[in-house]
Amino acid sequence: MNKKNNLLALFLLTPIFFLITHAIAYLTHEYAHSFSAWAFGYKHNPFGLSYGNASLENILLLEQVSENVDYDVFRVNHPWIAAFVAFAGFGVGNLFLYIISIVALFKKQIKSPYYIYFFLWLAVMNLGNFIDYVPGRTFATHGDIAGIITFLNISPWWIMVIIGYPICYSVWHFYSRVLPYSYRKLEINRIPQSIILILISITLFMFFGAVGAEGYGDLSRLIALLSIYMTPIVVIACWPWRRWMNSR
Repeated sequence: MNKKNNLLALFLLTPIFFLITHAIAYLTHEYAHSFSAWAFGYKHNPFGLSYGNASLENILLLEQVSENVDYDVFRVNHPWIAAFVAFAGFGVGNLFLYIISIVALFKKQIKSPYYIYFFLWLAVMNLGNFIDYVPGRTFATHGDIAGIITFLNISPWWIMVIIGYPICYSVWHFYSRVLPYSYRKLEINRIPQSIILILISITLFMFFGAVGAEGYGDLSRLIALLSIYMTPIVVIACWPWRRWMNSR
């Protein structure tokens, strides 16, 4: 199969890779919550998630799947354990998968474009889970971060500072190192590079970054809108024709 056919196959596989890697990242996130609660003795079955109904949205994007952890059982007597269980979704599950994705991408002996493209999207989905929570829903009225803040009785600014800086670095590292390296491994020119850049940026800053737009409070809505506005700025800043991107 020549490079042109390879490229066409990759773009045709994009929706499939999107759904598969999203499901892997999402389920890993929820199982990280569940297994953490089970490890501390506050859940009988670590595989017992709430899976929701058989609607198309839930089948494709797992919108109704949740960890099925009753924090009220232990949040008062063991607030640090409750905070860790709430943190484990993105702080353990998605972090673990993101590291695996980066390591897999930088394996020098791997040349298959399908392998590279799959792990690139897996990295995107887990990086998106970071952005989804910090800054996306750091000031939310409910959810994992709101739980951590409530359990530990701390300001959300502690979360923004302590976790926010590593996530900012991860985003910078992804765009400045991981993405250019993936372009090179895929052996694609600037036009497909531009398409991939746009798709990934929309996924990170609109699909994930805008999660807090509805139902999470005014501050989360403001952050979601800022994230949407950031999308074209990031695309322009990281456009493949730019000299700093070419130098990568």
